[in-house]
Amino acid sequence: MYYTKGINANGVGPIISHNFISNNIGSCISTSATEAVIEYNEITGGPTVVKDAGAMYIGGNNLFRRADHIRYNYIHDSPTNTMTIYFDDMSVESYAYGNIMQN
Repeated sequence: MYYTKGINANGVGPIISHNFISNNIGSCISTSATEAVIEYNEITGGPTVVKDAGAMYIGGNNLFRRADHIRYNYIHDSPTNTMTIYFDDMSVESYAYGNIMQN
C-alpha cells in the first residue's frame, strides 16, 4: 500500500505527458523504463507518506535502462524533506531540463 504510485511505467520508450497528479502517498510518477519521456506534467503535494521516494522516481536495478528525458514539468508544494526528481540506482544517461520546482 505504501509504495502506491500515481503512474508507473516500464518497458522501452513510454511517454508520460500532460497529467495532473496530487497528494499521492508514494511517488507520483515512477519509471524503471528505458528511454522514457516524462513531460508537461503538474505534480503537487506528493509523496505524502513514503520517504524513500520523490515526486518523480527514476530508478530500478537494471544496467540496461538509460536515456530518460524529464522535461518541462511543474512540481510544487511537495512535503518537507522530499525530493522532486529522484534519480536512484543505475539512472545513467538520464536528463532533466526545463522543469520548474517550487514550494
